[in-house]
Amino acid sequence: MTAHPAGTGLAALQSALVRALVLNGPVPADLDPERVAAVRHQLLDKRARTLAVNWPELAAGFGPAWREAVGGWAAGRAPGGPTSDGYLLACDVLAGRLPAAPEPARAAALDVVAGWRPGHHGLARRRGPATIHRLVARWRHRPLSG
Repeated sequence: MTAHPAGTGLAALQSALVRALVLNGPVPADLDPERVAAVRHQLLDKRARTLAVNWPELAAGFGPAWREAVGGWAAGRAPGGPTSDGYLLACDVLAGRLPAAPEPARAAALDVVAGWRPGHHGLARRRGPATIHRLVARWRHRPLSG
C-alpha cells in the first residue's frame, strides 16, 4: 500500500472502500479490483440470504432467481436493514421496477406491502382493513382443494 497525503489517511481509504463495496463506487487505487469485486459479490449474497430469512414468502416467490434478483436490486443501494430492504424490494416489484419478477413474487410483494407500512420508527404492521386485505391476498393464491 502506498503512503497517502496528509488528510487522506486510513479513514479516507476506509470510506472509499465502503463506497466501492456497497455503492459500486470506484475502487481505491491501492486495492485489487478483483478482490474488491469478490467481496462485493459476497456481501450481496449475504444480503440476499438475510432478506430470505426475514421475508421467506418473498424469496420463495422468486424461486431460484432470488439471489440474482436481490443482487441486481441491491447493487449500488445502501442497506437499510432486512426489514426495510424487504419492504422496499416488495414496493419495487409492485411498481414494475423488477420486470422479471415472476407472478408468485408479485403476490408475495402485495402481501408485504399490504401488511406493513412506514411508521415513525421504521416499519410497522398494518391493522384494520389492510390486515383483511393481506389475508385475502394470501388466500387468493392458495390452490383450491376439491
